[in-house]
Amino acid sequence: MRFKKILQLLHIPLWVLKDFCWMMGMSWLSLLLAIPAILVSVLIINYTSGVKKLENYIIFCWLTANTFWLMDEKLNAHTHYVSVVFFILGIGISVKYIIQSLKKD
Repeated sequence: MRFKKILQLLHIPLWVLKDFCWMMGMSWLSLLLAIPAILVSVLIINYTSGVKKLENYIIFCWLTANTFWLMDEKLNAHTHYVSVVFFILGIGISVKYIIQSLKKD
C-alpha cells in the first residue's frame, strides 16, 4: 500500500519535470525523466481498476506520445508517427472513458 502511494506522489512531479526540461531545451534530461515517468505510469495502471484504470491508460498514452514527439522534435528521430499512434489510442480510450462514465450516472 505504501509503495502504491509513493508511485502516485511521484507520478505528476516526474511528468511536470520532464515537460519543464523539454521547454527549457534540456532534451536529454527530459528524455531521461521520461523513463521513470512512463514506468511509474505503467505500475499505476497495474494497481488500478475500472474507470480509474482507463484514466491511467489515457495518461500513459499521453506521456508516451509526448516522449516520442520530443524525440522527433529534438533528436530528429523520425518518431512522429509513433507519437500519432499513441495520441489516437489515447483519444480512443478517452471516448470509451466518457461513455462508461456517462453510463454510471
